[in-house]
This record gives sequence, structure tokens and C-alpha cells, in this order.
Amino acid sequence: MWMTERRNVEFSDESRFCLSSDSRRIRVCRRRGDRSNRAVTAERPTAGQRGIIVLGAIAYDSRSPLVRIQGTMTAQRYLDNVLRPVAIPYLQRGCLMHF
Repeated sequence: MWMTERRNVEFSDESRFCLSSDSRRIRVCRRRGDRSNRAVTAERPTAGQRGIIVLGAIAYDSRSPLVRIQGTMTAQRYLDNVLRPVAIPYLQRGCLMHF
């Protein structure tokens, strides 16, 4: 029975990719309890980083188109660029369960 049910499952995911040469991400190792110690932390600006968010979904015998969002993802942009034109029609075509 689970073999036929898995045909009705859809998996979706999104990833953000940095398009600038410097992602400004620095890996930091510190001792437990030092997280809010101002002497071992440094603020860094995040504005101005160029990136793209890519969203997509797959099911047993289908896949959604990839959706590319440049800039900041807002609730309105998610509705206008992902849910209404791509996700809802894709799910209406046959996927019954969503993870």
C-alpha cells in the first residue's frame, strides 16, 4: 500500500546562492558561553549582497518549474512568483501530499 501512496507525495525545497565574489560569511569557532561576548564578535553589513533564491519541487513522475527570485523574498513576492503561478497549479495537477 505505501508503494502506491508514495506516488502522491511532493517534495519541495529552496536554496540561496550568492552571486558576488565575497559572500562575507566567516566561520567562527568560540568557546561555549562566548556567543554574546562583544569582545569576540564583530558586526558585518549584509545589505548589498547579490544573491538569488531558487525554488522547485519534485514528485514521483513530475517536477515543477524552477522559480528564481532575485533580491529579498517577501510574502507578497512569494504569493505572486511562487504560490499562484507555480505551486498551486502544480499541486492541483495531482500531488496530494506536500512535505
